[in-house]
Amino acid sequence: MTRPPLSLLLLALPAFCAADTVTILGGGSRANAPSTILGSGDFTGDTTVELSFVGSVGGQVDKAITTSLYEVIAGVEMIVRDSIGAEEAGRVSLPEGTKPRVQIITEIECPNDITYASKAGDTCLHLVMEVPLAVTNGPAEYEVKDVMKNKFHRATNLEGRLYGAIQTANANTAFVGVGKPGAGRG
Repeated sequence: MTRPPLSLLLLALPAFCAADTVTILGGGSRANAPSTILGSGDFTGDTTVELSFVGSVGGQVDKAITTSLYEVIAGVEMIVRDSIGAEEAGRVSLPEGTKPRVQIITEIECPNDITYASKAGDTCLHLVMEVPLAVTNGPAEYEVKDVMKNKFHRATNLEGRLYGAIQTANANTAFVGVGKPGAGRG
């Protein structure tokens, strides 16, 4: 049995992911991707930071897209809140009532240097998230973006904390690993 096209799976997205448009790309260059946002609620902040990462769903792309995006959003929010350290506290925050949003999801072949992919050539998802930040009496916008990107990269790829945060949101998530090399079930 063949899997339905990912565009048809969009009909099954839960209400918390309602959006005007959603793009899930079956490969190819991100440069050719239309700008889309997946999320809900007011999206306000002084600046937005674009964060991206790769994750394996152990061949369960359908389940990941229809049921596991909430865990990803919750995990990214947890990492962003944890990343606002003592230096940024009081100057940079994730505005109350806003959540990170999935901007683009691309189906890709899993990179060779991740240990949690179930087999060579397994399908991974490359996710691009948009995170609103409020900046008060703080550093310039580009400094905030650089600091947050670096902290997110370290937490996701080097320390494996994003996978732990996703697991905290749902131990039965479709994601079997996140980050490069990141962390996950091997």
